[in-house]
Amino acid sequence: MTVRDAIMTAAIGAALIILAVGIGYCAGRRDLSGRGVVTVTDTVWNEIHDTTFIEVSRDIVRHDTVRLAAVDTAVIRDSVFVEIPIEQRVFEGENYRITAFGYDVGLKDVSISYPAVTATKIVTRRWAFGVGVQAGYGITMHGLSPYAGLGISFGYVF
Repeated sequence: MTVRDAIMTAAIGAALIILAVGIGYCAGRRDLSGRGVVTVTDTVWNEIHDTTFIEVSRDIVRHDTVRLAAVDTAVIRDSVFVEIPIEQRVFEGENYRITAFGYDVGLKDVSISYPAVTATKIVTRRWAFGVGVQAGYGITMHGLSPYAGLGISFGYVF
């Protein structure tokens, strides 16, 4: 190999390196807003279970008249009209309010689920260039040869 061939090979290698660095620099300068951003949202649900209620109000809303069968001991079957009060009751707790409607309204228990903690984590990729240890094969004037060393790398951000 002549000196001229060695100079041409070095010039082509230097031009390729300058071209790669220039393309990487220009690509790294573009607007990456929204690219490389990952948002992870996690929600934890809490549950309230209560069996003790505080009655806030008790109002009779209306009266319904219903026909009920009247049975006595003398085997006389008859019916009678009975007026039944329909009431509205309001129960309140620290984190809930319940309105019940009907005849002889009562509550046994209540379970309420609500989101307690919502954690949002945003992960961004900031740098396209990196410096690190590299290993591999390279093309030289003598053919393929192993390479190990410190190098600059460029990562594409999509």
